Amino acid sequence: KAVSGEAIGWITSTTKQGTSCARKGQGTYTCRSTIALTDMANMKECKVLRKVTKGEVLQSLEGPIDDPIAGVTRIRAKAKKDDMEGWVTIRGNAGSMLLEETGCTWVITTKTSLQAEFRTDAGPEIRSLEPDELVEVLEGPKEEKSEPMTRLRCRAVANGKVGWITLKNSTATPWSPVYNCLEETPLSENLDAEAGAKVRNLEPGETIELLDGPREDLTTGALRLKGRAATDKAVGWASISTKDGNQLLECVAPESN
Repeated sequence: KAVSGEAIGWITSTTKQGTSCARKGQGTYTCRSTIALTDMANMKECKVLRKVTKGEVLQSLEGPIDDPIAGVTRIRAKAKKDDMEGWVTIRGNAGSMLLEETGCTWVITTKTSLQAEFRTDAGPEIRSLEPDELVEVLEGPKEEKSEPMTRLRCRAVANGKVGWITLKNSTATPWSPVYNCLEETPLSENLDAEAGAKVRNLEPGETIELLDGPREDLTTGALRLKGRAATDKAVGWASISTKDGNQLLECVAPESN
């Protein structure tokens, strides 16, 4: 839960690439029996500010530290009841727990999303969390199990640039030189759609076999290919998609040929 605004959701503490998005902050403690809230850590020199009663909640600010002389463990904390700050004993000299850690906060280190669902690719973003924001842990941390990523080094046909892509069904499919026409689109003589004469229109459902390309039409910004229509062997250039991303031709998967 985000301390600011109290929005509830899931965050990624460490990405798959190992980038840390959040670090563990201070804990929240609940008092198990009445103890003293003091002005300093040293048990012999401290003064009692007030009593902390059973059930009170305190936010850790510093520690825990051990007092070797008194044989106790202490933390500096702030009482949620009245925001009073001081030192309290969490473990007595006999080993008894006087405070129980019942929660903790995490500090956002890198801008990250607060999401509605546990899986990073499933739920919508509730809002962005900025560095140094605090979140209160309600559940977890839990490890998200995921399938290994398949990466492919390839060259873009349109401009010859080489790089790596993550291979998913939603981002890439096996290529074939056969394309299916989705919308009526002109088949023209030149790569430049505005310069060449029109051969004819390709109709939805027609297939065209790639002969050259795909290439970018520098005039319109559309991605185009030169192909041969299966119906009448007409040859020309056709746009695969418009500059706005509207798909006109779709590559037919090899197994569907």
